[in-house]
Amino acid sequence: MNASPYTKWTFILNRVDDRAFHSKKWIVGYGFLFWLITRIAMFGVIMLCSAIYEHFGVNPEEMAKFGGDPTMLKNIGSPVFALLLAGLIAPFMEECVFRLGLSFKRWQVALGLGSIPVFIVYMTAFFKASVLQWGIAAVCAAVIIFLVFRFTTDEFWQKAKTKWLVPMMWVTSIAFGLLHVISFSSIPAVMIPYVACMVLMIFFGGCSIAYLRVNLGFGWGLAMHIFNNLPALAVILTT
Repeated sequence: MNASPYTKWTFILNRVDDRAFHSKKWIVGYGFLFWLITRIAMFGVIMLCSAIYEHFGVNPEEMAKFGGDPTMLKNIGSPVFALLLAGLIAPFMEECVFRLGLSFKRWQVALGLGSIPVFIVYMTAFFKASVLQWGIAAVCAAVIIFLVFRFTTDEFWQKAKTKWLVPMMWVTSIAFGLLHVISFSSIPAVMIPYVACMVLMIFFGGCSIAYLRVNLGFGWGLAMHIFNNLPALAVILTT
């Protein structure tokens, strides 16, 4: 293999062709190491943030309730179903929505866009939001899919990949972090710094997932996403 053009300081979302310069084992190790370092760092930041809140008599976990009621998943079905939902179904759906299209292959972009209304149905059903909201979103997604794929070719998307892959890795990773704002039961203004720290931690997890997805494929990104959800699964099992 040729020497990689990236330095060790190149941010993980900008490393889009490590497969040409490194082995699969190296890439997996790099993605995991980034996840581990950022997770430890963000846990430290969150603990410091919580300590500051508690100094002023505020319990951020109790006030914001990240993840809502941890018993909720258990109440929607058997423990096996709850684990399947949180540990496999949700990661698979999120990967389809956020990162399937990062291949810039026309059919995968189509499936990624097409999964948006399914994902919205899942989210609205889970959080009991208005059916009208996901209905409108589903129609919009269908229109977008029609317009995009009626007039484009595989060659178009491969050319777009050279220009838009890195920006879309950033966009999807940021969107992935922001999506999890809905995991908070409430967000009073005083909780914004705490929420920002949690979202940043999720963003870094999304970076590792995107890196493995782009360099090794969808399955590797999904596996990293499932691994990333293990702490949440532990909460389900122990609550």
